Amino acid sequence: MNPEIETLDKGTDGLFRIKDEPGAVFEPDPTVQVTSGFLETSNVNTINAMTEMMSHQRQYELQVKMMKTTEENAEKVASLLQIQ
Repeated sequence: MNPEIETLDKGTDGLFRIKDEPGAVFEPDPTVQVTSGFLETSNVNTINAMTEMMSHQRQYELQVKMMKTTEENAEKVASLLQIQ
């Protein structure tokens, strides 16, 4: 396939689709060939991916800390409620 750039729409999943034609399929173009010796780049924005990963890690650490604090508070309440 060899579509015109203007006919493509990039989805949130990173895949390209034909604009205004959901489910449409491009016809194969016999003139298009894979060329050896050239690099293909990733469609991932490394800076965004890294910052999202760091944000998720911090959220995870915060949730683990909250669970530990809740457990400690529950133990303290239980010890206060025990008859001595």
